[in-house]
Amino acid sequence: MFKNSKLNLFLILMFISSALFAQNTVLLEEPPLYLSVYHKEEANLTDSAWMGLIFKNISEDSLEITDFMYMLNGVKKVPNTDDPGRRMTIGQGNKYTTFPRFDFETDPNNNKVILAPGDSIFSWRNMSNFAAVLLGKKDVEPVQIDATMRLRMAWKDTAETKYRNDTIRFSIMWNQMKENGDSLVAMRVQNALLNDVPKGENWYVQGFLKDTSINKYMSTEALQDFILHGRDEMSNQRLPVLTILNDRKTKATFLNDYFRKELEAGSESILYELNFYWDDSFLPLLKNNFLKSKTSTNEYMTVFDRHYETWQKREGLADTLADRVFEIAEQVLVSKRDLKYQQIEAWKIWTEVLAKSHSKKALEYLDGFLNDNRSLGMEHRKKFTGNIGSLRLCPSALRVGDMAIDASLTQKE
Repeated sequence: MFKNSKLNLFLILMFISSALFAQNTVLLEEPPLYLSVYHKEEANLTDSAWMGLIFKNISEDSLEITDFMYMLNGVKKVPNTDDPGRRMTIGQGNKYTTFPRFDFETDPNNNKVILAPGDSIFSWRNMSNFAAVLLGKKDVEPVQIDATMRLRMAWKDTAETKYRNDTIRFSIMWNQMKENGDSLVAMRVQNALLNDVPKGENWYVQGFLKDTSINKYMSTEALQDFILHGRDEMSNQRLPVLTILNDRKTKATFLNDYFRKELEAGSESILYELNFYWDDSFLPLLKNNFLKSKTSTNEYMTVFDRHYETWQKREGLADTLADRVFEIAEQVLVSKRDLKYQQIEAWKIWTEVLAKSHSKKALEYLDGFLNDNRSLGMEHRKKFTGNIGSLRLCPSALRVGDMAIDASLTQKE
């Protein structure tokens, strides 16, 4: 990792000396450690290594950094005005997010950061990307960031462990992007999705993948390729990518075929993703799978509920869904007379599933419980306020009738 240390340091110093309007503020220059903060005086969202930390072992013995943590706060203000500024956090990290050796993977059995004599590290990815995402691109004019960085670290040379706390202040001018800035950011995000890039790039992906002014520059083919062949460590980005593809006027035909084949095979692992990517051709297959399945009932019903507008005019479908839920939960979705107290918690869960059918049968069933005044324990106090999805904590225990009302409210108008 740290071979060719003289060459590494030379490249770092060349990078720093050639960077336009860059500063390198030294925090520590006492054996065994040299530590400094590097930053450009001006930067924008398209810049990459515009801020970072430089570590160098300036002793004749090996040096291990045993612990490290930083917090970066800032005051964001318009320069040359009376603007008092707005305080914000623009970064934080630790040993495992700061040092490049952990960018790709962390080996729990080998998590040491060791610098041989003369070795150096330029740690910029987490710092630059974290701050860039939080600073964003919304300002219509350049803003000044007065930053305060606090560091805590521990290192060991020979047999002694030493500790140090530091605070450093510096300023950065955060500028607007150029006209092609959105497309440059989009290409960087797209590259991170498809290629083997460090984990620190996830800040960029998560921060800007959902930005429609940026993701419009990403090609449908590339996003589709990510869904079909994406790396496991980027799987948490599948849902926003599916949302982008779903919102585009020209759907990805190959992706439609992929989901249809999964449904034809009876796969239930894709149900959650169908909440974010949908084509009307999925409906018959989804219905057939649901009527055959004895598992994942709530997952199926959530998909039907999510896309209710696309099938609400299909006569009889809502009642068919409700009938299937009644069949699966026949021991719980019983009459008011037969509902036992020990069944109420399960009954509440299944009435919420039933309500996703949007069936008149479901409403008629729930109507039978509206006057059920049986009181529940104080642990059951969450109640809809009247707005769909809005909950509040009631001061007293709820009734079974309250649960019936809540389930009814989950149905869309």
